[in-house]
Parts: sequence; structure tokens; C-alpha cells
Amino acid sequence: MHSADWEIKSRILSDIRYFSELQLLACTKKHMKKLIFVFLLFVIQTPVIAQATFQEWYRLSVQAYEAKDYIQFLKAATEADELRPNHRVLAYNLAAAYALNNEEQKAIETLSKRIAYYAVDDFSKDDDFESIKSHSSFQQLLEQINEHSRSYRSSKDVFSITKEGFHP
Repeated sequence: MHSADWEIKSRILSDIRYFSELQLLACTKKHMKKLIFVFLLFVIQTPVIAQATFQEWYRLSVQAYEAKDYIQFLKAATEADELRPNHRVLAYNLAAAYALNNEEQKAIETLSKRIAYYAVDDFSKDDDFESIKSHSSFQQLLEQINEHSRSYRSSKDVFSITKEGFHP
């Protein structure tokens, strides 16, 4: 084989490789757009799916409570709480579910966490909490609510800001 023939074949092979790589790159870009679209669709849909799941677990917990199936009430409320922690109504229901299932310590802990962001005594007269009302921790919860609810009629200056440097 002559060197000219070899050179021509080498160029042809090089061109074929080049065009194959371009075709592969174009194909990859096409697929990459699809992959990005699917990924974005998944990311956008996830909160919607989680919200629907929370609502379903919450609905199941209410149905179980109304049917006085307190074990299922606790299971469903726990599942809902994992999806939406610190939801004030759900935290109340979860504490009630613990109390109704004789898990007094968890009931008190859940109420204590709830009081940290929603300091309202809407549970002390509820019969669902009868199993924990005699605990000293329960009385401490009520005291915490009173402390958080107390209004202060006087205040002291802690610091002051001069007008210098501020826009009038």
C-alpha cells in the first residue's frame, strides 16, 4: 500500500470518527434535555406528592380517632407528623394519640414541643389527656403556658440608636 493510500484511509477513518463523535454528542444533548426535563418534573412534583400524602395521613388519623381505633390513630398521626413536623393541629392530635395509647411521656414531650411555638392551653380540659393530667410534668406545661402568656407592663431601655447616619 502506498503512503498516499494510507494517508487517505487514515483521513477517512479520522473523519468517520469525528462525525460519529459529533453524532454521539448531538444524541447526548438531545437525551440530556430529556433527562433535565424529567429531573425538573420530579423536583417540582415532589412537594405536591408529599402534601397529598400528608393530607391523606391526616385524614386517616381523624377517621381512626372518630372510630376510636387509637392504635391506628397514633400510626397515622405519626406518619403525618414525619411529613409536616410542628404543625400545631397535628401536634395536638399526636399528643392525644400518645396519651390515648398510654404513652404518657411522649404525650408530654409532644405537648412541650408544641407549647414552644404555640403557647395556648387548649388541651387541659380535653378528656383525651386524662391519663397525663395527674403527672407533675403536665402541671409544668400549664405553668409554661401561663409564663409565655404573661404580659409585661413595663420595660427597660437596653440600648438606644442615635439618628446620626440614618436617613431622615
